[in-house]
This record gives sequence, structure tokens and C-alpha cells, in this order.
Amino acid sequence: MDPSFFGSEAERELYCLLSEYMDPGDILYVEYIDDAESRAQLYRGVPPEESRLGRALTACGFRIYRDWYFPEGGLEGGPKLQAVKAGGPWPTTR
Repeated sequence: MDPSFFGSEAERELYCLLSEYMDPGDILYVEYIDDAESRAQLYRGVPPEESRLGRALTACGFRIYRDWYFPEGGLEGGPKLQAVKAGGPWPTTR
């Protein structure tokens, strides 16, 4: 992905548009491997909701639930934040 997307108005508009069409409690997974700033923050131990990506998602009506990565031999995809559309049930499994 083009690095200029991260932190741009287009990124903000995308997350807010997705939020508009999601019901409370719906889950959105956002990979951040190409987002150098968020990746560096999360790898350093910054809480997910305080990372650049976490703040962007929170501003569009999401709550950050968890930072995920499951190594499964190359088929798992990249690390991702799990965001829950505010106003619904909080996931119960961790």
C-alpha cells in the first residue's frame, strides 16, 4: 500500500465510512504491517488504542479491542488491530 495513505484524509474517511455502515458490536480487523508509524509504536509496546491507527479508528466510532498476530506458517496475514463498533456488546473471548 502507498505509505502516503496512512494518516491521510482518505484513511480517515474510509474508516468513518465503514463505521457508518456497521452495526454496534460489529468487528473490523485492520492490518498495519505497511503502516510504519503504527507498526513501530505497537512493536514498542504502545497500547493499541494510543497508537496512530488506534486513535484514527477511535475517532470514527470504534473501540480498540486487541492487537492480533497468529503465526500459522505464512497463511495468517499480517498483524492487525481488532476494532469493535461502539455501542454494542464487547467481545467476550480473549
